[in-house]
Parts: sequence; C-alpha cells; structure tokens
Amino acid sequence: MSPLYRLKISFLILSILPFYSCTKPKLEPSLQIQYLHEGWTVKSDADTVACPAIVPGNSYHDYLQAGRIPDPFYADNEKKLQWMDETNWHYSLTFEVDSALFKAEMLHLVFEGLDTYAEITFNDSLLGATNNMYRKYYFSIEQLIKPGKNHLQITFRNPLEINQQKAAELPYSLPDSRVFTRKAPYQFGWDWGPELLTAGIWKPVYLEAVNDFVVRNLQLQTVEIGEGFATLKAFIEIESFHQQDIKLELRQAETSVSESFTAKLNPGIQRVEHIFQVQNPELWWPAGYGEPHLYDFKLQAKTSQVISSQLLSYGIRTVELVQENDSIGRSFYVKVNGIPIFAKGANYIPQDNLLNRVDSARHKSLFQRVTDANMNMLRIWGGGIYEDDYFYDLADQHGILIWQDFMYACAMYPGDSAFLNNAAIEAEQQIKRISKHSSLALWCGNNEIDNGWKDWGWQKQYTYSASDSARIYQDYQALFEAILPKLVHQFAPGISYHPSSPTYGWGHPEALTHGDSHYWGIWWGMENFENYRFKTGRFMSEYGFQGFPNEQILKKYIPEKNLHLYDSVLLIHQKHPTGNQTIEVYQEKYMPRPRNFSEQVYISQVLQAYGMEAGIRFHRMQKPVCMGTLYWQLNDCWPVISWSGLDYEYHPKALHYRVAESFRDIMPWAKEAEDEVIIGINSDINQEVTGKLTVTLIDFQGEKKLVCDSLIQLKPLSNGDFYHFNYAEYPVDPVRNALVLEFRLEGEKTYQNIHYFQRPRNLVLSPVDDTIELSIREDSIFITSPVLVKSLYLYSDAKPFEASDNYMDVIPGETLKVSINRKDLEAKELSYRCLNQFAD
Repeated sequence: MSPLYRLKISFLILSILPFYSCTKPKLEPSLQIQYLHEGWTVKSDADTVACPAIVPGNSYHDYLQAGRIPDPFYADNEKKLQWMDETNWHYSLTFEVDSALFKAEMLHLVFEGLDTYAEITFNDSLLGATNNMYRKYYFSIEQLIKPGKNHLQITFRNPLEINQQKAAELPYSLPDSRVFTRKAPYQFGWDWGPELLTAGIWKPVYLEAVNDFVVRNLQLQTVEIGEGFATLKAFIEIESFHQQDIKLELRQAETSVSESFTAKLNPGIQRVEHIFQVQNPELWWPAGYGEPHLYDFKLQAKTSQVISSQLLSYGIRTVELVQENDSIGRSFYVKVNGIPIFAKGANYIPQDNLLNRVDSARHKSLFQRVTDANMNMLRIWGGGIYEDDYFYDLADQHGILIWQDFMYACAMYPGDSAFLNNAAIEAEQQIKRISKHSSLALWCGNNEIDNGWKDWGWQKQYTYSASDSARIYQDYQALFEAILPKLVHQFAPGISYHPSSPTYGWGHPEALTHGDSHYWGIWWGMENFENYRFKTGRFMSEYGFQGFPNEQILKKYIPEKNLHLYDSVLLIHQKHPTGNQTIEVYQEKYMPRPRNFSEQVYISQVLQAYGMEAGIRFHRMQKPVCMGTLYWQLNDCWPVISWSGLDYEYHPKALHYRVAESFRDIMPWAKEAEDEVIIGINSDINQEVTGKLTVTLIDFQGEKKLVCDSLIQLKPLSNGDFYHFNYAEYPVDPVRNALVLEFRLEGEKTYQNIHYFQRPRNLVLSPVDDTIELSIREDSIFITSPVLVKSLYLYSDAKPFEASDNYMDVIPGETLKVSINRKDLEAKELSYRCLNQFAD
C-alpha cells in the first residue's frame, strides 16, 4: 500500500471517529399508547347475548348497527325506543397488553369520555366510577395488568333513575332534573331535538405508559404585539415522577424561534412559564379582516435518557371582550389585535344525537358552509358538548372566532360540594384543552340561567321559600361567579369570561342597551319582523325563526303518508309545542298561502329567510352601537323542523343562502322614513374603499329610473348613510307594491342589495309560466326574466345539485349567474319555485 493511500485512510478514520464519539444515545419517548378500540361487545339489562360494539360509540349506534333497533330518527321510532334510555348497559373487552408497556414506570387506563355513570372493572377488580361525560379519567393499573388475557368491563347506569334519586335528596325542586347529571343536556330532549339518552365509551380509550415525566399540555398567549415583534408566553404543564432537572426547547422554523431553557421538577404536576419574542410576525385574523395565519410550534422536554414532545399550531393575536359604560348603556364586542370586530355568525348545536357519527368529514362540511356564508363567529351553545380538537383546529384555520359556553343551560344547578368539585375538574380540563386555540374569543358561564332565574317565574312555579331562593341563587353564584371565572383567569390567560348569556332578558329595556341580547319577541312574542329595527341590542347573541327542512330530508325520514302539517308522526319532528301554528300565523302576515305540503315547505323557508335577513340587516345598520349578530341556529342534530339554516345533512335552507349575502363584508342598506328612504353602506373592511354608488327605482315589468349615480369613498370599518331617496322627487303609486329599489356599489367587487316597499304577501307579482329563461354552460346556470321574479328556488329531481345561490330575486332584464356542483345537468332537467307562482 502506498504512503498516499495510508494517508487517505488515516484521514478518513480520524474524520469519522469524532462523529461517532459525539453521537448522543437515542432518547426513549416518555409516553407510549395502546388504543383499546377493537373487540368490544355490548348488551343491555334486557339481553342475554351481547353484540359487537363500536368504540368510540354509544348504545343507540351499536344496537342500530347490530340490527337490534330501527333507525331512531325515522318516523316515530324515537318514541318506540324510550326503553333504551331506561336500562343499564354493559360493555366488555378482552385484550392483551403490549409487552413494552409492562416496563413502564406508570401505567394508566385512560378514558377521554364515558357517557356517563360508569362502573369500571379491570381483571375482576373495581377500578372506580365516573359521573361526568365531559371529563377525562385516568386509572392506575400497574398492579392489575397481567401477561396474556386482560378483561375490562364497564357498566353504564340509567341516568334518569339517578336524577330522580338526587332530586329527592333536596328539600326543594330544581326546574329540571337533568341538571344533576353532567351529561349533554340536549340528549334529554329540547325544542329542536329528540330524547335519546345514549350510553357508552364516546371518546377514545387507551393504555398510557409513562416513564420519568411527560408534557401534558402546551399553551401560548400573545402578551403584546409591537412594531415588528410580538411577545408570547408559553405555559407548559408537566407531570413528573421524580425530583429532577429537565431541558426544554421550543422551536418555530418559519420565524426562527429557538428557545432553550431548563425547569426544576418535583413529583406531581407543575406549570412552567417562559416568555419569548417573535420578530416580524404575521398575525392571525378573523375571516374578513385578514388571513388566519398559523405557526407550527414544537416543544421538546428531555433528560439524558427520555424525551417528551408537544406540537401546537398557533396564530399570534390578542383578543378581548370589551364591555364599557357609555352614553347608551354598556358595550359588548370582541376586539382582535386592537381592531373592533363586528361578529357575524350563528349559534352551534351538536351535529348529531349519535355523536360518534360526527367525523372529520362532517366537521369539514360544516366549516365549508360557515365560510361560504361569510361568517366570522360561532357560539358553542351551552346545552350541547365541548367539541373535539379537530373542530377547533378548523376554526383556527378558517378564522372563525369561537364564543364558548360552559355546558350549562336553562335551569338552576345543584351546589353541593361534590357537584361543584366535579364541575371544577371538568372546567379545568376543558379550559386547558380549548384555550390553546387562537380562534377562542371568550368563555361564557351558561346559557340563559340568570335570565331564567330572574324572568321565567321559577320561584312561583316551584313555590320556593325565601331561604330556598337564597340557597339556590347562592349555588348559582358559587359556580358561575366564583369557580368558573377563577379557573378561566388561571388557565386561559388573556381570555375574557362572561357569566351568563344574555346579560338581560328580552323583556327588560336594558336588553337593548347593555351587554348581549337574546331577542325572542319575534317568534315567542309573536311580534312582527319589522320590530328588529327597534329591538336591536349591543350584541345580538340569539334570535331566530323556524323553517321546514328541505323536502328531500323529510321524505327520507318520514313516510310520505305522514307528510301533513299536523300529522302525529310529522309532529314528532317538530319539537316546539306550537311551532307549526306559529309558522302559519306569520305566513298569513307575510307570505302567500301554500296549497299543499310541498309548497308549505318552500313557503316556510322563504318566510324564515325573509325574517332573519331583516334582522341581520337591521343589526348591521346599527353598527357600532350593535357589534354582533349570531342567529339561532346554524345546524340540526337530527331531521327536524327547526330554526336552523342547515338541515341535518348540511343542505342549505333558504336562510343560509340569504345569510351569505347579508354577511358580505360590505352591505348596502335601506331604511324607510316618513317621506324618504335612506340609503347607507356598512363596511367591515379595514381599509378605505372607493366605488360608484347607483340607486335605481325599478317596476316589476322592468322599467327603470336612475335616481343616484355618484362616486363615494368608504372609511375603514365604517357605517353611514350616503343618499336620501325622497318620494316627492319621484312620484309613484303610494302603495308601491310593484316597485323595488336597487342599490349597488361597484369597485373592485360589486355589492348589491334591493329594498321592497311591501311585504311579500302584498306584492303584485306577474305570472312567470314561460317567461323565466334558464340556460346552462359548463357548471353555471344563467337566469333571465322580463319581469321581476321573487324568491326563485332552482332544483332538479333527476340530478340533485347544490348552487352557489338560491331562493334569489331576479331583477327584470338582468342576468344572474349561479355556479353548481355538477357538469352533467341540462336546462330541461331544471325545475323551480317562486312566489310569482302564487299570484292571483
């Protein structure tokens, strides 16, 4: 071998040796998980033979899949299946433990959600019992596991029986017995939902093996946003089994964040805080105000042998609920990154009564509907559930602010120490989990409980003594004015807490001047839709009106023979005691009379959309006095006649289409005065907008009179009037039942609105037998008509489709273009309904 080759080999060896000598030993993950989702069986008390169970899942879904019960949503099956609510349920699993888990320092059996009163037996030993479907439970099983077969059994007790027992222990009656159980209130039935009391393992279950320590949670708070920087604080929760020092590293590649720090741990759970800066950050904004930019942060905590990691997608933003006394009363609005946000959205209820059927695809469908409707906020109503992590991930990604209720609604709750301790653990777990999401805008203690106590007559109805009343309200204050706000302050720094929604009930004058308002004078109070103009509060967090679901849903879940307005089977899918009567009363005021059930479905949807569109426009017209409009309700949990804009299968009703138009970032509006119409424009765009405003008076045959044509400039986030249309300057029929005022703003985008002078029932509409022209090119429908067409609904029985707009008005002589989700549709396969078809 030549000296040159010896030199090269020596150099190679010397180069490699330092690399190997410096290589660190591989760190072992501190946490290992074995999911226990396969092989479960279930049976009720009444059955001797079990059937396969789906986990996560529930008793109704398991028996439905096994063919033991019919579809609880079909016809009147809900009533036939009430025995399911009144029995106990037994879930069993035999499994083997992964050999690697036997070496762990700590081994837990973890249930992320048990519904609800569960007794857990592991290898013939009673592990414990649970009483809260919203809590995560850990059970230590190091001493109980064994090689080979292990057996796990869970018995779920009937909650109705337990509620009765707990109610009997009190010296007075609370307004509703469901309050004793920390189970989703809506499952006991609501005025839009069935009584289906599911039982089961409704969230993941697994074995968790931990060595040394584990990072349990990572939260970030935006402390300050400055010129070219943002200051953030990390809150890191770590569980350690020893006294030790660990090294933590927080990384974010996009912003070059690289933070290293140490923490001294004692046995138990502790919180580590760390402040750092991000240079030149892109901020997270709600939809319509900017991009909801998210950064991916990675935290690693390690010793010389063990490593634990957490990932967090986080948008840098500040958020606050502003409530300040002013000349009107007390304001109520959300401010993000220092900018006041006009909240546009809806109230959200759970998407199904059988919750395991709500998967990521359904969440995606829902959020696509939300963004299509130009919303920027959802209120997670307090009678349902805390949603899963993916739901909040989608809210983060889409820029949808979340108003999060704690799960308490419409009744007074117990105040004994066991209940309050249970509630506190639930709240702490949920606050830590949800508050890491940038979409979270505020926590609210409950739905309508303070309102109910002060306004719904419970004291008289239940004959409370003075001492009873004092005790019940003290229990209320203990939970909603002491425990919950303290926990929010402790575990959700920077997030506001609102004790109860609404601030005042709708019968009080303060409901229109102070805080948030649930205005139910329309619907419950039978007031006219026009009253929204005068009954607008500072933040409209609830208001609504019912409409039938789409006909395809009704036909799928109700036999055709039962599709009659007051049929007993149909009324099982109308949970409001006077719902259909109320719809009929308003129809007589506002709409032509339907002649059959199919027309009833159509007319009810047009009525619902008409009323809610009026409410939304009146709310937006009063910005900045009013700073939010969240209608009741976004969605359904089963096929039902309800206040929703989306039916059970996410098909838009007329309401949802009209909401999308009413929630656009710029809304031209009109307001009638004694002898004029005031034309104004509301802009939710945070920059100046220039455009040409045209106002045109049009009769229903297409004759037009231009009354305004001027260049205007909108200030950022502004609202104000720009033109006064005086009746005297344009003499027309004083009844004005065949006229429409069209106003549009044309710039980078075109924004259009129209104003009628009469209710739809009183409009003189022309017949449209052969006058509507429909054509299709690729994936778009083009619509023209020589006469005004009111509330045009396009559909196809042969080839069902979804359209970018529907239930729309067609101005004579103008062409509307509507996108559809299929390319194989022909014009001859189209059908339509419109109010013109009801013309005398």
